[in-house]
This record gives sequence, structure tokens and C-alpha cells, in this order.
Amino acid sequence: MLALQFLTILPVRVRGRVSGQDVGRSIAFFPLAGLLRGGLLALAYGTFGPFLPQEVSAALLLTLSVLINGGFHLDGLADTFDAVASGKPLQEKLEIMKDSTTGPAGITAIVLVLLLKYVLILEVLSKAPLPYLLLFPVMGAWSTVVGVFHGRSARSDGLGHLLMKESGALEFVISVAFVLLIFASGQVLNRFDFPSIPRSVLFAAAAYLFTLSLVKFFGSRFNGITGDNLGAICELNEVLFLLMAAVPYGG
Repeated sequence: MLALQFLTILPVRVRGRVSGQDVGRSIAFFPLAGLLRGGLLALAYGTFGPFLPQEVSAALLLTLSVLINGGFHLDGLADTFDAVASGKPLQEKLEIMKDSTTGPAGITAIVLVLLLKYVLILEVLSKAPLPYLLLFPVMGAWSTVVGVFHGRSARSDGLGHLLMKESGALEFVISVAFVLLIFASGQVLNRFDFPSIPRSVLFAAAAYLFTLSLVKFFGSRFNGITGDNLGAICELNEVLFLLMAAVPYGG
């Protein structure tokens, strides 16, 4: 439930007191929250896809994808790139990410990511829409877990700090198990053109290594990573997955 509360705007709220430990444990279920988001996209496409041009369908799916999580990760993407582009000292960079205003670098990052996603969603709609609509939010959500596990907090407060402080190897391993289970389940449903086992491994390995490089990059700029950086990691990994899905592959 907490994973859905963090990653979507669906009307799901945990009742009662939520401890920091509960928050940390929730990241284990991020891939399942991503799968639900992907399921909603696949359901939406199944509803209007047969009646609309693919260009229109791709635009609607992109819009729905943003709406489901309330643009939360896009906000993190914008704040991150505003701070990176500022070239200011560390403390001022951290303040920029707290500022609610979005600067030119942040707006540019959002526009480019949305443009790439639109083109790539349009491309995968012509290939195997069901598996890739299901999976790209899974990989984005899981990359956040990788970032939390391998990163260290640049702040002493905030959601990112809490996630890194209250989670550990167990939550990471459980998240990996969920990702493997999701891909393995797709093999049972291979009539829907789910990625083959070699390609599934390639997707997971690429997301893992790409996230490690982002953690290192952001860590060098901010002396650690923040919740905004985790949002950027999610968005960039969704683009990476869709880009890889669009590449012809024989396996």
C-alpha cells in the first residue's frame, strides 16, 4: 500500500501510524506498484487503441503515465537538472532542488524526456504493446530501489534520506525477486510477445548498470543523492527501457 502511495496518485492510503521502518520496507514492493501502473496503461490501450491512430494513442498513454504518478518524478528530474546546470556550490545546489520554481535546464529536461517517451511509445505500439507498456514502469520503479540501495543521502532529512536510512539488502533482494518473477511470468504468457529470457536479463542488467552510473554522477555533484535524484533516475530508466525495446532484437 505504501509503495502505491509513494509512486501513484491512486486513492490508496495507509491507515494508522506509519513508522520510518514501514517507509523503508515499502521499497521492496516498488516493482509491483510499477506493474500496476503498467497494467493501467495496457488496459487503457486495450480500450481506445483499436479505435484511434497510433500517434493519438501514444500521446494519450504518455499523458496517462504522467497523471498516474502526478508528475512526481518529472518534478524530481527538473529539480535535479536545474541544480546540475547551475554550477553553484553544494549547498546552493541542494537549495535549488528545494525551490518550487523550475528553471530553463529543468524545463528542457522534462521536454526532452517526454518527447523521447512519446516517440518510443509510438514505436513499441507497432511491435508488442502489451509487454512493453506493462514493463517500462516496472523498470523505472525498480531502478529507484537500486538507487536507494547503492546511494547515500545528500541530506539529513526528506523522503530520500528516510528511504536510504530505513531500507537495506533485504528490501533490495525482495525487489529483485519481484522483477524476476514478473519477467518469468511473461514467459508463461509468451503468446503476448514478452521479452525472451536473454533479453529480459539484458534489460535488468542495463537498468542496474545505468542506475549505478547515475548514482555515481549525482553523488559527485551533490555529495550523495536526494529524493529528486531518485525521481530523475526513474524517468531516465523508463526512457532507457523503451529505447532498448524499440531496438530490433533476434532473441
